[in-house]
Amino acid sequence: MLQLPYSSSIPIRHLSATLSGMTNSYKIYWFWSLLDAIKTGDIREGEALHMDRLAIKMVALSWHTINTYKLSLGNIDDIPNTIKVILKETNLSSNSSKEEVEQECSKAMKKEIVKKKIQALRRYVPYRFLTPFFANELKGLKDAKKNKQTQEQSIKYFQDKSRCPIYLPQRAKIEFHPSWLIYFKENLSLLEGFCLWNLVALLQTRNPNIPNLGNKLFAPPKNRDLSKAKEFWKLMHKHHPIHCIYSQKLLSLDDFSIDHFIPWSFVTHDALWNLMPTNQSTNSSKSNNLPRLDKYFQPFAKLQFKAFKLFYSLNKKKELEDYSIAFGEKLDIINSYSEQAFVEKLKAQIHPLAQLAANLGFQENWVYTNHKKNAIV
Repeated sequence: MLQLPYSSSIPIRHLSATLSGMTNSYKIYWFWSLLDAIKTGDIREGEALHMDRLAIKMVALSWHTINTYKLSLGNIDDIPNTIKVILKETNLSSNSSKEEVEQECSKAMKKEIVKKKIQALRRYVPYRFLTPFFANELKGLKDAKKNKQTQEQSIKYFQDKSRCPIYLPQRAKIEFHPSWLIYFKENLSLLEGFCLWNLVALLQTRNPNIPNLGNKLFAPPKNRDLSKAKEFWKLMHKHHPIHCIYSQKLLSLDDFSIDHFIPWSFVTHDALWNLMPTNQSTNSSKSNNLPRLDKYFQPFAKLQFKAFKLFYSLNKKKELEDYSIAFGEKLDIINSYSEQAFVEKLKAQIHPLAQLAANLGFQENWVYTNHKKNAIV
């Protein structure tokens, strides 16, 4: 477990305990919301902040984890249901930025259904977050009485040797203790690392076998560099003109895009063994859908085999390192494979990923049509 930076003046051991024994993600996202509020200047010394602002941040910080990457937070976690309501009641999309989500959620609080869902997120979490700081005072109390007792203790001890980081001056507001605020500001990146480490650990238990969870806490990068893949397939196209496996159209060297056979938002990498060229409109049409494997996997894998053999024959082995990593073999051995053996090796990579993605909710069985609207069969 990650250790928090030491302090001789405040009880860090209690802060470390705030994320222990979690059954849902609320305390992690609450902690992260506090850090984000400090980073953005929403929390200032001597000023109270309404808890609704932090609950909205909880939604914004989990937005892409739920919408883009479709990860599960568990059956008892209501953040995904809150996000569903917000998507329905606002103009936000799954690709909206964190800032857009915060702005639109603040406006949507005028709607009772949105207000109710967001406020439910902060009903208990501020009090449970402070439980380690008042373990003795809360011992033996029923849950129904813990909120009030925690609030009273936070006020009572606010000036007592920096007993806890925040106090609850009013039922729906928080205020940071000056000493703790200094500590949080000085160690912001380390505290964020502690928080995200715990979040990844929780996500791993809820999403076993899902790749690259650490990459799925934030919005996708706006400009991913696919120049390596483009140069790879351009050279392939010069030697062996390529037809798009979806549309069957001959691709142009001057105008093609790179498709992730298994969507990037699931794999979150640009390894060549999952990439191939297609035309722009087809790539946009496919979007984040999973292609119909019984229709497209064989032509995809055979195209991959042909590209591998070409680059190996041209002694461009550096470009083929992705295959060596994926197949767990040296390039010389992969080059000795028959086409059928290569296809089977690639199938062992692609098919399990497709099944895991489908289990998370990625739309499967996409097929190309000549119409502007896709057909899912």
